[in-house]
Amino acid sequence: MQVSSTFRKLALATAISSLAAGAMAATQGGIGATSTGDFDITYVQGGEVRLWGLEDMSFTSLATDADKTETVTVCTYNNSTTQVNFRVNSDNEFALVGSNGEGATVPYTLSLADKGGPIQDFWGEGGLASDNQGSYQYLSQGTNTTGCSGAQQTTDLTVILSDASGDVSSGIYRDTVTVTIQPI
Repeated sequence: MQVSSTFRKLALATAISSLAAGAMAATQGGIGATSTGDFDITYVQGGEVRLWGLEDMSFTSLATDADKTETVTVCTYNNSTTQVNFRVNSDNEFALVGSNGEGATVPYTLSLADKGGPIQDFWGEGGLASDNQGSYQYLSQGTNTTGCSGAQQTTDLTVILSDASGDVSSGIYRDTVTVTIQPI
C-alpha cells in the first residue's frame, strides 16, 4: 500500500513536470566542451482585450403586432483599463437575408448596453452603419477567466426585429455579425 501511494505521487510529479517542460519555449544546453541554450522574452505594449460569451440568436416565431427581442450578455476583458470600445459589422447591413431566393430581407437593430443598463449605441435601422465604432465606452472586467456568467458578464447585446418582420414570406432569414473590441 505504501509503495503504491509513493508510485502514484512519483507518476503524478513526472507527468506534471513533463507538461510544464513542454509548455516552455526555452532550449536547454547539452553537455559538452561548450553548452548553449536560449529563451524567449515577450513584452506586450499597450492593452490586451478579450471578448467571449457570444451565442447564436434564434427567433422562431414573430408576432406581427410587437417587436421581438433577444439578448445575450457577454464578457469583455481589458488588461490596462476598465473600459473597451466596440465595433460591430454585419455581413448584410443589419438585415436578415432569406434563403428562399426571393430577395426578401428582415431589417433589425443591434443595441449595446452595459449589463442591465440603458442602451448606449445601436446599429441598423436609424443607427450606426456596419463597421462603425460606437461612441460609448463599455465596462470590462479585470479578470481574464474561462467562464462568462453572473458578475463576469459586462455587456448586453440585443437584437430587435421590428413588428413588420412578420410580413415576409415563410423561410429562413440569416445574417452574421462580427463584434470587435479594442482597448481604450
